[in-house]
Amino acid sequence: MDYDLTSKTKLTNEQKAALGVGEDYEPTTLRAIKVGRATYVKGIEWGEMPEGKHWIRFSGNSSWGDKGQRGDQRVDVLNPAILKLVISKATFAKAGEYRGTLSGKELYKDKYGGSEVGKISFRLFVNRDQLPVRLITEYTLKTHVPKDDKLVKATEHDIVDTRYSDWGTKVAIAAPPAGEVVDFDDLRWPPIDDNPISALTDSAQSAKVRRN
Repeated sequence: MDYDLTSKTKLTNEQKAALGVGEDYEPTTLRAIKVGRATYVKGIEWGEMPEGKHWIRFSGNSSWGDKGQRGDQRVDVLNPAILKLVISKATFAKAGEYRGTLSGKELYKDKYGGSEVGKISFRLFVNRDQLPVRLITEYTLKTHVPKDDKLVKATEHDIVDTRYSDWGTKVAIAAPPAGEVVDFDDLRWPPIDDNPISALTDSAQSAKVRRN
């Protein structure tokens, strides 16, 4: 399934202070385009990019969103198996809405080490055809943040609100211009100072989907 996804993140002033950025700082909007087996991502903080390159291509041994997620949304309801799992874990259901919780291990299995994510609360809204139109998830995440030139353990609290649209509509999803793309495997690993770790509080996404 191909898709064109845009993700916007909001940080609290407390989180901005922890990252050492000003109150006017706004994280870069993230965009991910999947065409075939390649995913092109723009807006991730990866240090210095080669001149004229704005997109990173993930393919082959490198992957993007390989933990059952798309962008900041860790619950990939565009995957029929995960959508079925989410609905089965609902403890509240009414016309067009499901609410409940699931664990990272249930979602990712042992393959992806789901222990980094504990319980994930969700509110899933579907249309008359039972296709997702909105998904709100909330969870805590074990991570690391920079402090005094070191990485220290921290707990991150995320709320992600994703909207899905254009079901049944013909859409054209194309890869970015080749001249603006660099392969992930060709990039150097950035030093910590070039790649601040974001403590995400609220993320909104919109997705345009094309079924293969």
